[in-house]
Amino acid sequence: MFTIIGEGLTKEERDREWSLQVHNNYNGRCAICSSTWGAGSHHIIGRKDLSTRWVLENGVVLCTKHHSWVHERVLTEMYKIHCVLVGILMMEALHEKAGMLPPELSEKEKFIL
Repeated sequence: MFTIIGEGLTKEERDREWSLQVHNNYNGRCAICSSTWGAGSHHIIGRKDLSTRWVLENGVVLCTKHHSWVHERVLTEMYKIHCVLVGILMMEALHEKAGMLPPELSEKEKFIL
């Protein structure tokens, strides 16, 4: 289900390879506004979690503006934003892989996402 990047490489090499592949998946464009200005790879589940750190599906490209904007959100808002970007099923799968429970959403919020 998941694409694991860079097995057998050093941590730094894996980080670089993961970032390049995420960037390629989004053609170097922000997943929110399509800008290329300061576009960089963003971990959906934070990079401290090694179970998802190099999972290709755990990344999106965000421009400088939207990367800051996403990180300023509270957890539930950030979760919803990521659901819109990669889909609620992928978010649930990533949380399961990381051994995390996703934030509680109302039935209405789930329906909207």
